[in-house]
Amino acid sequence: MPERIPELDRLASAAKEVPVPTASEIRRRGDRRRTTRGVVGGTGACALLLVAGFGAFQALAPDTPDVAEQSPTPTASPSPSATTAPSPTPTPTQPSPTPSTPAPTPTTQPSPTGVPAAIPPTWDNVATPEMLALEGDIPLIVSDEYEGKGQAPQSFCMTDLPGAPSRILTRVMGFEEGDPSLYSAVVFGYADSDQAAAAFDQLREDAVNCDDALVDLGFTDPKLYDYTDQVSFTPPGDVTDAGHAYILGMAAPADETSVDGRFVETTLIRQDERVLMVFQSFLGQDYNCSTDVNDDVAGPCRVIAGMDEMGEALNR
Repeated sequence: MPERIPELDRLASAAKEVPVPTASEIRRRGDRRRTTRGVVGGTGACALLLVAGFGAFQALAPDTPDVAEQSPTPTASPSPSATTAPSPTPTPTQPSPTPSTPAPTPTTQPSPTGVPAAIPPTWDNVATPEMLALEGDIPLIVSDEYEGKGQAPQSFCMTDLPGAPSRILTRVMGFEEGDPSLYSAVVFGYADSDQAAAAFDQLREDAVNCDDALVDLGFTDPKLYDYTDQVSFTPPGDVTDAGHAYILGMAAPADETSVDGRFVETTLIRQDERVLMVFQSFLGQDYNCSTDVNDDVAGPCRVIAGMDEMGEALNR
């Protein structure tokens, strides 16, 4: 009679104690995995993995340095406060134009320096669910829209309002069956491109230094990676001053019984006097999408696939 192997006996006993999920629970977990598309970069991957039943953090990015060691330092100083005169609205005493008197056509008034004043952004400039759509994937919905700062920062990585925007428009999007507020798309309008550039630098610095915010949320071992060089973006042809950035961050669960880490993704597009930020944060074990829009294996990340279209909208 063959001898019994104590190690195998121990594993068999432990397996009996592991609860087997029901069929409905298995389907629910599968739906969740498909909904929160698990980033695979062109030269590296970032993921939270499970090893031997324990939550273990692993970040693989051979050609992308940890920005905790090499964080980009903005060269632009914070812009001075600036105000933009609100658009004129008719007062109750102002007579309406008669049929024989055509209404005046609104025009952009020149600034005292002779340079036309910047046109404040509109809702047509903000990213939409269609711009974040992936073929064959679950569509996004709009769960909220608001103007101004809002009751909380649109990104928990933000340390302060970026500069002195003349207008802020936020569109919140997500999954109807899941997290309806997964993405926050925010457009900041400024008086000129210099102010927009300084705000862009501040938002990027906040994104690559989001480790403290992740720890404050109760996670450990935060890692931030700047994948901007791996992301292709082409601004519209009539844009004179543009830039973009893509930063991915993640942190492991502090609780050893938890298997879900926190992922954070910040995408920035700067075009002349406007800045678009698309922020995403979610709990999960991995984020399996590609920084390459032509990747047919993992498939591109939603926001990366739609960057050129979002740039077109930002320029309208």
